[in-house]
Amino acid sequence: MVQVEGLLYLTNKRVYFQPVHSGIYGSGNTVINFKLKEVVELFKRRYKLLNIALEFRVTGSQQKTCYLAFQNAEERDSFYGAMKPFVSDTCVTAEQSIIDFT
Repeated sequence: MVQVEGLLYLTNKRVYFQPVHSGIYGSGNTVINFKLKEVVELFKRRYKLLNIALEFRVTGSQQKTCYLAFQNAEERDSFYGAMKPFVSDTCVTAEQSIIDFT
């Protein structure tokens, strides 16, 4: 996992991420984007033992996973709340208990 600081932007169609340092992803397009209609899983996560992260998985031409860490839980929850209405109704947003797997 690589930690990259950047700007995160949400529209009603896509999530965009632009790294602060453009040289990280080479000389090509430095803005990474994901279609919200292709998000199949969306979860709140922990990062460095704090409840400040968000993870989502995208299908489509390629399967990708994006793991985002925010400054605090309020920012994470705000972004989660803004993103959730735009993902598909079939998107998994509730995690299963570990007991379900045993």
